[in-house]
Amino acid sequence: MTYVLIVEDSPDQALVMSGLLEEAGYSCQVVTGGREALAALEMSPPDIVVTDLVMPEVDGLKLVEVTTERYPTVPVILVTAYGSGEVAVRALKKGAASYIPKRRLVAVLVSTVEDVLSVSRERVVQLRTLDFLVESRFRFSLGNDQEVIAGVVSFIQDQLRSRYATCTENTCLHVGMAVREALRNAMHHGNLEVESTLREVSSGAYDEKVSERLADGTYADRDVELTVTFESDEFHCIIRDEGSGFDPSLVPDPTDPENLMRASGRGLYLISAFMDQMKFNSVGNEISMTKRMRGEADSAKRASNAGRTVV
Repeated sequence: MTYVLIVEDSPDQALVMSGLLEEAGYSCQVVTGGREALAALEMSPPDIVVTDLVMPEVDGLKLVEVTTERYPTVPVILVTAYGSGEVAVRALKKGAASYIPKRRLVAVLVSTVEDVLSVSRERVVQLRTLDFLVESRFRFSLGNDQEVIAGVVSFIQDQLRSRYATCTENTCLHVGMAVREALRNAMHHGNLEVESTLREVSSGAYDEKVSERLADGTYADRDVELTVTFESDEFHCIIRDEGSGFDPSLVPDPTDPENLMRASGRGLYLISAFMDQMKFNSVGNEISMTKRMRGEADSAKRASNAGRTVV
């Protein structure tokens, strides 16, 4: 059974979190602060940590930092209160896998844990392949099938490990989360043209609209094209949908911590936090992302290999 470590100093909040996760089939341990969490990690590392951000002594930010350093395969999700956006930004940069605004905890806790675990597990178990490629480029035609996203993310993470000798598991996790969010945006907001603001109304209204559009061939038959390129020191990803697009200038600044608490636009915030560059085309139906792998390309090893292949 999947083991979740919950770090929360409010008994009522901890009870809500453990109840939601246990009902979904997870085994939970609750501790009241960062020090107790570090002790629990040392005794028996969990599959995932869900922690409050603001705590006495060892806060959520420090817990993220230490967990990422000592237990790189254990992802951490932050639960953030309104007004803690700037600290959450720092935590994401230090290695947190995702975040949940406290006011949306009940609605998205289980799905967020499932998303992060899906990416985290795949990055641990995938075999290393294509170890001797100098440069590789792959194109995918994904339609609107969300079920293929996990496989694509796993493939990309495997390529990162193989291509960049010192690429960290944390980098793999972050790139995987960014690609996942961008593909979902392309399918839902691009091809299906479901407004993200529906999440501000209710998650149920949003899901109903997605199901409605998936039953309508006008939207459902559109394609999402993904192109990924692995260069000597950079990873590039381009995702293009067949929707009508949007005006990129109207998108709320994803780097502004104030936008962290919005139900809509969360995907762009994560992409902005995890990738070094993000930009849209003028039509708004294509996103380009870049992750610089400075110091992570094992160029000496690759240069010594004869018969290298270029895809």
